[in-house]
This record gives sequence, C-alpha cells and structure tokens, in this order.
Amino acid sequence: MSDEPIAEVVVDAADDLPKRKTKKDEAPALTKYMVIGGPIAPNGGGRSALIQPGSIVELTTDQAKHYNHLGYLKPYIGD
Repeated sequence: MSDEPIAEVVVDAADDLPKRKTKKDEAPALTKYMVIGGPIAPNGGGRSALIQPGSIVELTTDQAKHYNHLGYLKPYIGD
C-alpha cells in the first residue's frame, strides 16, 4: 500500500432536496364566525379595531377557542 492519503468525497445531497414546510412557514387555518354578544378585538388595538356584533370575522383556531369560551362567537354558514 502507498502512504498517500485517501481523498475524502463528501456529497451533500440535502441541498438538492426540496425543503419541508415547518409550522412557521404555513399560514394558520382561518375559519369564519359571526360575532355575537359584544365587540371583539382579535388582533389587539384600540376602539377603532373592535369588530362589532353581527359582523363576520375570520379567526385562527386559538382566537376562536378564546372568544367562543367567552360566548362571543357562533359558527358562520356561508351563502
């Protein structure tokens, strides 16, 4: 055998593969609800940001769970 070092071959196949979407990359699922019982502000803000009763609003699962627990939502059945 010779004393020459063996060349290392490194193949980085991960760069060629498509990237997986993580939860950060995915947009949250939105569901439509009708506001009842009082105004809500799911995105924060002042009085001008309030969504009044009778309005249709799209909320994430966490927002809907919170406002439904308070009694401010009912499901919206589309046209």
